[in-house]
Amino acid sequence: MLEDVQSDKATISRALTQNRTLKDQLAELQNGFVQLTNENMELTSAIQSEQHVKKELARRMGELQEQLHNVKEQVRSLTSEAQGLVEQRDQVAAHLQQYSAAYQALASEREQLHRQYFTQSQLMDRLQHDESQGRAQLEVSQNELKRAQEHLDHLVQDNEHLKAEVRELLNSSALAMAPRDEGDGVESKLPQETIPESSAIIVPQDFESQKEMVRTLFHNHQTFDPYSIAHPQVITRFIIKLSRVKMCPEGEGVPVEVHQALQMAMEKLQERFTSLMQEKADLKEPRPLRSPRRTARRSRSCSCCRRSRTRRGYRGRPHSWARTPASPSSTVPTSRMR
Repeated sequence: MLEDVQSDKATISRALTQNRTLKDQLAELQNGFVQLTNENMELTSAIQSEQHVKKELARRMGELQEQLHNVKEQVRSLTSEAQGLVEQRDQVAAHLQQYSAAYQALASEREQLHRQYFTQSQLMDRLQHDESQGRAQLEVSQNELKRAQEHLDHLVQDNEHLKAEVRELLNSSALAMAPRDEGDGVESKLPQETIPESSAIIVPQDFESQKEMVRTLFHNHQTFDPYSIAHPQVITRFIIKLSRVKMCPEGEGVPVEVHQALQMAMEKLQERFTSLMQEKADLKEPRPLRSPRRTARRSRSCSCCRRSRTRRGYRGRPHSWARTPASPSSTVPTSRMR
């Protein structure tokens, strides 16, 4: 029994030690379970938090995906707009190039137009100046033409008057030649002058045309000296030839030099004719007998004075015989007036 008891004691002590070890293990297991429970709770809370975070992240991701889609759409629209802007930029660049080329062309055209305007303005100024000069010259030429026409009209009238007067003078000289031979003897002492065939100016009997007469007078007017012609019939015949030069018809005309030559020749002839008629009138007047030398000296002095007086009178009014119509009282010789 004792052995049984001792063996029971030993088993009880072993059981107690096992119980103690089991308790310790149970306590350890409980502590481990508590730790596991705590860890599980922590893990659960962490999982819940993670799930919440996951939900938030999913929501945020959805929002981001929506934003990304919107951004992609915006990028697409902006890309299309950028492409349109690039095309517009290319078009604007092409237009700018065209505009620059057109501007350069317009600038060159403007310079050319400016040069043309400047040249046109110079031409207009020249044309206006030439037009003003032409108008002035036209007025002067019209006035000269008018004066020449009037002068020619007066010349025609004077030629007609001179023709009539020459006819009267020829008639009177023909009537006066017969009684002069029966006078006081002074005229009979004069030498019978014959008409010279070659005088200072050649006067043909008849001209084929008016131009021939004008040409002949123009060639001989410089060497013509009416004082070398002594016979009055030569002078009257030459006056008649000069009186035939009238105003030419339209389309023809007498040059100024020829007209001046004819005028000078007419003045010289009138001067010589007046001096001859004056000398004849002086010879007709009764005078006391003088010595021949004194008479010749006095006649020469009277002739020189008369020539100088007549020349001064014609030089003072060079065209008075042609501008005013000749009246019988003004053109009658001195002998007839006396």
